[in-house]
Amino acid sequence: MKLAFITLSPEGAALFAELKKTFAEADYFLHDKVEGEFSARRFARVADLTGDIFGGYEGLVYIAPSGAVVRAIAPHVKDKMKDPAVLQIDVGGRWVVSLLSGHEGGANALAFSVANAIGAEPVISTSTDAAKNLIVGVGCRRGI
Repeated sequence: MKLAFITLSPEGAALFAELKKTFAEADYFLHDKVEGEFSARRFARVADLTGDIFGGYEGLVYIAPSGAVVRAIAPHVKDKMKDPAVLQIDVGGRWVVSLLSGHEGGANALAFSVANAIGAEPVISTSTDAAKNLIVGVGCRRGI
């Protein structure tokens, strides 16, 4: 799967090193405002970058606030059968959210792979992939 990892922050750039261990062939994009030497292509506006690369990758993984990601991808979303898988990771690297093309585009499976690579928790919201096999609870009365 051809992947792009995109971040706007130094915290996101720090996650690149861990991600490159598993996703060495992916392309990495870093906002111009992030200072320091990183092995990544630079960009000025995430909306412009997204427009340039949206159709060229099977998966886009943003380490950025969800609002920024949604605004960047919104003009390009067309068809759940053709759109790339889109993930969003919080800058702390705790949550990997399957945001677009979860089932058909492979974002759910990609979320598990990315989460495993950085020790994060995948967040899957599609009903077919998020259904629980076992539910355990405690009631106050017998049979409840």
